[in-house]
Amino acid sequence: MILPWIRYYYQQFFAQKEFVLLKAIYKITTFLPQNIKWYKQALQHKSVVKSTDSNERLEFLGDAILTLVTAEYLFQKYPQAAEGLLTQWRANMNNRKVLNAIAYGIKIHQLIQHNLGRSINHQHNVLGNTLEALIGAIYLDRGFSYCKKFIVKKVFDFCIKYKIVEQNLNYKGKIYEWAKKEKVLIQFLTQVHNDKSGFFYTKIVLKNKIIAEGIGQQKKTAEQAAAQKACQVLNI
Repeated sequence: MILPWIRYYYQQFFAQKEFVLLKAIYKITTFLPQNIKWYKQALQHKSVVKSTDSNERLEFLGDAILTLVTAEYLFQKYPQAAEGLLTQWRANMNNRKVLNAIAYGIKIHQLIQHNLGRSINHQHNVLGNTLEALIGAIYLDRGFSYCKKFIVKKVFDFCIKYKIVEQNLNYKGKIYEWAKKEKVLIQFLTQVHNDKSGFFYTKIVLKNKIIAEGIGQQKKTAEQAAAQKACQVLNI
C-alpha cells in the first residue's frame, strides 16, 4: 500500500514534469498542446522504449505531411517551374541535414528521451527524425492547419533565410527546361579529360557554339558545373 504522502509527492513530481514539457512545447510551437501524449511519444527514441511506443510511427506520419505541405508551397510559389525542378527543390527543403539543423535550432535535442549518450547530436538523423515526429504529433493533436503553420514558420522560414531551395540545384535540368521553352537544341558533350587525371570534361553547345564548360571527378559533377555556368551566361 502506498502511503498518502508518498502518493501526493509522486503525483506532484509527474505534474511538474508535464508542466515543464508543456512549457517547452509551447516555446517551440507557440501554442499549447491539447493532448500531451502525442508529444511525449514524439520525443521518445526507440533506444528507451519498444518500437511501437517510440516516435517512429509519428515520424512516418510527419514525413508524409511535410512532403505534402512542401509540395503545395512550391507548386503555388513557382507556377512556371516544371515537375523535375519542383521535385529537386522539395528534396532540398526536406533534406535530412536541413531538418537536423532546424531541430537543433529549436532545441529539440534537449527534450528527446534516449539512451544514446552525449553523442545524440551526432547520431544519424535522430534530430531530423524527431522533428518529423513532432509534426505528426501536432497533426494528431491540433489538426492540419496548425501543422501547416508550424511547418511554414520553422521549416520554410529557415529554408528561405539560408536559400536552401537554390542549394544543390539541378542546373542541368534547368538548362533543358529553358531549351524546351525556347524551342532550341542544346547539347551536353562529356568526355574523360585529356590529361589522364580521370576527371571528366563537359562542354555545352548551343547553335554550334560552346557557351559553357565544366570539369569534375564524376560525369554528373562536370555536367552540373558546366550547366551552372550556362545558366549565368543565359541569365536563367
